[in-house]
Amino acid sequence: MRDAKLAILEDQLDTLAGRLADAEERFELLLKVLTTGQVPKKLGLKAAEIKSRCQAVVPGSRRWHHADERSSRLAKAHLDDFRRSVANAESLAELSGKPFLEAFAAVRDEDDEEDNTHTTAAAAGPTIWHQVLTRLATVVNRYSFVTWLEPTTLVRDDGDTMVVRAPDRLGAEWLTKHYTEVVSAALAAVGRPETSVTFIANDDEQPDS
Repeated sequence: MRDAKLAILEDQLDTLAGRLADAEERFELLLKVLTTGQVPKKLGLKAAEIKSRCQAVVPGSRRWHHADERSSRLAKAHLDDFRRSVANAESLAELSGKPFLEAFAAVRDEDDEEDNTHTTAAAAGPTIWHQVLTRLATVVNRYSFVTWLEPTTLVRDDGDTMVVRAPDRLGAEWLTKHYTEVVSAALAAVGRPETSVTFIANDDEQPDS
Protein backbone atom coordinates (compact mmCIF):
# COMPACT_ATOMS: atom_id res chain seq x y z
CA MET A 1 0.00 0.00 0.00
CA ARG A 2 1.33 3.43 -0.86
CA ASP A 3 2.24 5.77 1.98
CA ALA A 4 -0.64 8.10 2.90
CA LYS A 5 1.67 11.10 3.18
CA LEU A 6 2.90 10.46 -0.36
CA ALA A 7 -0.71 10.30 -1.58
CA ILE A 8 -1.47 13.63 0.12
CA LEU A 9 1.61 15.20 -1.46
CA GLU A 10 0.64 13.89 -4.90
CA ASP A 11 -2.87 15.29 -4.48
CA GLN A 12 -1.46 18.69 -3.55
CA LEU A 13 0.93 18.62 -6.50
CA ASP A 14 -1.92 17.66 -8.84
CA THR A 15 -3.93 20.60 -7.56
CA LEU A 16 -1.03 23.01 -7.96
CA ALA A 17 -0.25 21.70 -11.43
CA GLY A 18 -3.87 22.16 -12.38
CA ARG A 19 -3.88 25.74 -11.18
CA LEU A 20 -0.72 26.40 -13.16
CA ALA A 21 -2.33 24.87 -16.23
CA ASP A 22 -5.39 27.09 -15.78
CA ALA A 23 -3.20 30.17 -15.40
CA GLU A 24 -1.28 29.23 -18.53
CA GLU A 25 -4.50 28.78 -20.50
CA ARG A 26 -5.67 32.22 -19.41
CA PHE A 27 -2.27 33.66 -20.35
CA GLU A 28 -2.50 32.16 -23.84
CA LEU A 29 -6.06 33.45 -24.26
CA LEU A 30 -5.09 36.94 -23.14
CA LEU A 31 -2.07 36.91 -25.44
CA LYS A 32 -4.30 35.94 -28.34
CA VAL A 33 -6.74 38.75 -27.55
CA LEU A 34 -3.93 41.31 -27.24
CA THR A 35 -2.35 40.33 -30.56
CA THR A 36 -5.51 39.94 -32.67
CA GLY A 37 -7.52 42.41 -34.70
CA GLN A 38 -7.33 46.12 -33.83
CA VAL A 39 -6.11 45.64 -30.25
CA PRO A 40 -2.37 46.12 -31.02
CA LYS A 41 -3.12 49.30 -32.93
CA LYS A 42 -5.25 50.66 -30.13
CA LEU A 43 -2.42 49.95 -27.70
CA GLY A 44 0.04 51.67 -30.00
CA LEU A 45 2.14 48.52 -30.30
CA LYS A 46 2.75 45.83 -32.86
CA ALA A 47 1.47 42.32 -32.24
CA ALA A 48 5.01 40.93 -32.32
CA GLU A 49 6.11 43.47 -29.71
CA ILE A 50 3.19 42.59 -27.42
CA LYS A 51 3.97 38.92 -27.77
CA SER A 52 7.65 39.53 -27.07
CA ARG A 53 6.87 41.54 -23.93
CA CYS A 54 4.37 38.99 -22.63
CA GLN A 55 6.73 36.08 -23.19
CA ALA A 56 9.45 38.02 -21.38
CA VAL A 57 7.15 38.18 -18.35
CA VAL A 58 6.33 34.45 -18.57
CA PRO A 59 9.45 32.88 -20.11
CA GLY A 60 9.68 29.30 -21.24
CA SER A 61 5.99 28.48 -21.04
CA ARG A 62 5.65 24.93 -19.79
CA ARG A 63 2.66 22.68 -20.34
CA TRP A 64 1.31 20.46 -17.61
CA HIS A 65 0.08 17.40 -19.45
CA HIS A 66 -2.53 16.21 -16.97
CA ALA A 67 -4.56 14.48 -19.65
CA ASP A 68 -1.45 12.70 -20.94
CA GLU A 69 -0.54 11.64 -17.42
CA ARG A 70 -4.01 10.23 -16.77
CA SER A 71 -3.91 8.38 -20.11
CA SER A 72 -0.53 6.95 -19.19
CA ARG A 73 -1.84 5.74 -15.82
CA LEU A 74 -4.87 4.20 -17.48
CA ALA A 75 -2.68 2.40 -20.04
CA LYS A 76 -0.51 1.09 -17.21
CA ALA A 77 -3.61 -0.16 -15.39
CA HIS A 78 -4.74 -2.04 -18.50
CA LEU A 79 -1.25 -3.53 -18.85
CA ASP A 80 -1.29 -4.59 -15.21
CA ASP A 81 -4.69 -6.24 -15.76
CA PHE A 82 -3.31 -8.12 -18.77
CA ARG A 83 -0.26 -9.30 -16.83
CA ARG A 84 -2.49 -10.44 -14.00
CA SER A 85 -4.62 -12.40 -16.48
CA VAL A 86 -1.51 -14.05 -17.91
CA ALA A 87 -0.29 -15.00 -14.42
CA ASN A 88 -3.72 -16.40 -13.51
CA ALA A 89 -3.87 -18.33 -16.77
CA GLU A 90 -0.43 -19.83 -16.15
CA SER A 91 -1.52 -20.94 -12.69
CA LEU A 92 -4.78 -22.38 -14.04
CA ALA A 93 -2.95 -24.23 -16.83
CA GLU A 94 -0.48 -25.69 -14.33
CA LEU A 95 -3.17 -26.80 -11.90
CA SER A 96 -5.70 -28.11 -14.43
CA GLY A 97 -3.40 -29.41 -17.15
CA LYS A 98 -5.20 -27.27 -19.72
CA PRO A 99 -3.28 -25.67 -22.60
CA PHE A 100 -2.26 -22.11 -21.79
CA LEU A 101 -4.47 -20.54 -24.50
CA GLU A 102 -7.52 -22.39 -23.22
CA ALA A 103 -6.75 -21.37 -19.64
CA PHE A 104 -6.17 -17.77 -20.74
CA ALA A 105 -9.52 -17.70 -22.55
CA ALA A 106 -11.23 -19.01 -19.41
CA VAL A 107 -9.57 -16.35 -17.25
CA ARG A 108 -10.57 -13.57 -19.66
CA ASP A 109 -14.14 -14.87 -19.74
CA GLU A 110 -14.25 -14.67 -15.94
CA ASP A 111 -12.90 -11.12 -16.07
CA ASP A 112 -15.53 -10.13 -18.66
CA GLU A 113 -18.28 -11.71 -16.56
CA GLU A 114 -17.08 -9.75 -13.51
CA ASP A 115 -17.01 -6.52 -15.52
CA ASN A 116 -20.54 -7.18 -16.76
CA THR A 117 -21.67 -7.79 -13.19
CA HIS A 118 -20.23 -4.46 -12.12
CA THR A 119 -21.85 -2.71 -15.08
CA THR A 120 -25.24 -4.28 -14.36
CA ALA A 121 -25.02 -3.37 -10.69
CA ALA A 122 -24.13 0.20 -11.53
CA ALA A 123 -26.88 0.43 -14.10
CA ALA A 124 -29.43 -0.48 -11.43
CA GLY A 125 -29.17 3.01 -10.00
CA PRO A 126 -26.79 5.28 -11.88
CA THR A 127 -28.95 8.37 -11.70
CA ILE A 128 -28.51 9.16 -8.01
CA TRP A 129 -24.72 8.75 -8.05
CA HIS A 130 -24.54 10.79 -11.23
CA GLN A 131 -26.46 13.52 -9.42
CA VAL A 132 -24.05 13.28 -6.49
CA LEU A 133 -21.01 13.51 -8.79
CA THR A 134 -22.54 16.45 -10.62
CA ARG A 135 -23.03 18.19 -7.27
CA LEU A 136 -19.51 17.34 -6.10
CA ALA A 137 -18.00 18.66 -9.31
CA THR A 138 -19.18 22.13 -8.30
CA VAL A 139 -17.67 22.09 -4.80
CA VAL A 140 -14.51 19.96 -5.08
CA ASN A 141 -11.30 21.15 -6.71
CA ARG A 142 -11.47 20.07 -10.36
CA TYR A 143 -8.25 18.11 -10.30
CA SER A 144 -9.04 16.36 -7.05
CA PHE A 145 -12.48 15.54 -8.46
CA VAL A 146 -10.98 14.04 -11.63
CA THR A 147 -8.40 12.08 -9.63
CA TRP A 148 -10.54 10.65 -6.85
CA LEU A 149 -14.27 10.98 -7.57
CA GLU A 150 -14.79 10.84 -11.32
CA PRO A 151 -13.47 7.25 -11.70
CA THR A 152 -15.96 5.88 -9.14
CA THR A 153 -18.98 3.77 -10.03
CA LEU A 154 -22.14 2.90 -8.14
CA VAL A 155 -22.27 -0.78 -7.26
CA ARG A 156 -25.39 -0.99 -5.14
CA ASP A 157 -28.04 1.33 -3.73
CA ASP A 158 -29.96 -0.11 -0.78
CA GLY A 159 -31.75 3.10 0.09
CA ASP A 160 -30.04 3.86 3.39
CA THR A 161 -26.64 2.64 2.18
CA MET A 162 -24.83 2.99 -1.13
CA VAL A 163 -21.78 0.98 -2.17
CA VAL A 164 -19.42 2.86 -4.47
CA ARG A 165 -16.40 1.32 -6.15
CA ALA A 166 -13.07 3.11 -6.55
CA PRO A 167 -10.43 1.99 -9.07
CA ASP A 168 -8.02 0.80 -6.35
CA ARG A 169 -7.62 0.39 -2.61
CA LEU A 170 -5.80 3.69 -2.20
CA GLY A 171 -8.71 5.49 -3.84
CA ALA A 172 -11.26 3.77 -1.61
CA GLU A 173 -9.29 4.60 1.54
CA TRP A 174 -8.67 8.19 0.43
CA LEU A 175 -12.36 8.75 -0.36
CA THR A 176 -13.42 7.24 2.96
CA LYS A 177 -10.98 9.39 4.92
CA HIS A 178 -11.28 12.69 3.08
CA TYR A 179 -14.60 12.80 1.21
CA THR A 180 -17.19 11.03 3.37
CA GLU A 181 -18.58 14.28 4.76
CA VAL A 182 -18.70 16.15 1.47
CA VAL A 183 -20.37 13.15 -0.18
CA SER A 184 -22.95 13.03 2.62
CA ALA A 185 -23.63 16.74 2.06
CA ALA A 186 -24.06 16.12 -1.67
CA LEU A 187 -26.46 13.26 -0.96
CA ALA A 188 -28.50 15.51 1.31
CA ALA A 189 -28.57 18.13 -1.44
CA VAL A 190 -30.09 15.64 -3.89
CA GLY A 191 -32.70 14.44 -1.41
CA ARG A 192 -30.94 11.52 0.28
CA PRO A 193 -29.88 12.91 3.70
CA GLU A 194 -30.18 9.55 5.47
CA THR A 195 -28.04 7.62 3.00
CA SER A 196 -24.48 6.67 3.90
CA VAL A 197 -21.79 5.60 1.44
CA THR A 198 -19.32 2.74 1.66
CA PHE A 199 -16.32 2.94 -0.66
CA ILE A 200 -14.71 -0.29 -1.81
CA ALA A 201 -11.74 -1.03 -4.05
CA ASN A 202 -12.07 -2.55 -7.49
CA ASP A 203 -10.80 -5.92 -6.26
CA ASP A 204 -12.88 -5.98 -3.05
CA GLU A 205 -15.85 -8.21 -2.54
CA GLN A 206 -19.14 -6.38 -2.19
CA PRO A 207 -20.16 -6.00 1.47
CA ASP A 208 -23.21 -7.96 2.51
CA SER A 209 -26.55 -6.18 2.38
